[in-house]
Amino acid sequence: MTKIHADGSEEFGKRSRESRIAAQIKKMAGHGVVFWKNTVLASKPRLVILESPYAGNVEVNIKYARQCVRDSLMRGEAPIASHLLYTQEGILDDNVPVERAIGIDAGLAWRRVAEASVVYIDLGISSGMQYGVDAAIKAGIPVEFRYLAMSYYDAGADIQRIENEHGGM
Repeated sequence: MTKIHADGSEEFGKRSRESRIAAQIKKMAGHGVVFWKNTVLASKPRLVILESPYAGNVEVNIKYARQCVRDSLMRGEAPIASHLLYTQEGILDDNVPVERAIGIDAGLAWRRVAEASVVYIDLGISSGMQYGVDAAIKAGIPVEFRYLAMSYYDAGADIQRIENEHGGM
């Protein structure tokens, strides 16, 4: 039987909702579930602008950027990766300079709420990334440079194959 208290908390039998959640987390931890820095899913994620290359070898860079987004999410962050969002078919064309500039500036508008700019540098720093870094510094937003841990970067074999087929980035 479920009891709902005046403060909105629920009680199931003799165990509160919080104790049930704590027991479930403990159970999941015993099955190899990793909690990043003991972050609870309900906590407020850190808002970040994610920078990684897009132009050049787009196919490789998209695979890499997706792994960067995953890495950021696993760190308890809520990343905006505008270069993955705005370059989708039917939105903006990264090969048209005016549209590229619109996309970069739209992504950087997020700096008003961003707590940091995270820059993934395994594949180098593109001119668009440098533009984002400069804008973050000018706005007083912390900039963090990162490499992907190999455990996250599971697209490595595909990227090597693509680079060989297309002559690198």
